[in-house]
Amino acid sequence: MATRRATPVQLAHELGVRPQIIYGYIKHGRVKTYPNDAGKAALVDANEVEAILKSVRHRDPNAEKSPSGRTVHRSPVKRGDILSWDKKPDGRTGRRVANVSRVIKDDEGSDSIVYLHDGTREIVWQTATLSERLRKGYTTLENVPALLGMILFQLKGGDEAQQAEAALLQEFLETNDIHYTHFVVEHEPESE
Repeated sequence: MATRRATPVQLAHELGVRPQIIYGYIKHGRVKTYPNDAGKAALVDANEVEAILKSVRHRDPNAEKSPSGRTVHRSPVKRGDILSWDKKPDGRTGRRVANVSRVIKDDEGSDSIVYLHDGTREIVWQTATLSERLRKGYTTLENVPALLGMILFQLKGGDEAQQAEAALLQEFLETNDIHYTHFVVEHEPESE
């Protein structure tokens, strides 16, 4: 296994933990530090830190308990929320967007499964997996008014039919008091 070294702050950001946790491991001798190019002890081995993080049992002191004493997990999303994520890890193939269609609870009352729908198929995620993806930034909870504003903005920059659709959509949103982000950039004709 290749040795990967980084500063505690860089590694904490990459792993989605607070830098204080890694500095605590260093202080208590659980993680060894290594010199950087300047000869100062400023780097830690990522594999060491990851191994310790996997072995430590994390608990939420404010976690709700079920009658049997198990921790009750709540989904970070609710029905109707819109999520997006990269189709492939390289981030160059675009993003997938889906709507939360339902959240299923287990016998203890914990949210265990989240169902999403992207308009063509249903996607199923375990709540713990989705929570981790949101925490690490791999999946994004989208802002609905911003999405409506972007759609309206895109339509206004299109052909006559799309501009007519934009006018109808804007009238519908304003008539029904639906909030959307107003983009004030004017469309300029594309130069040939």
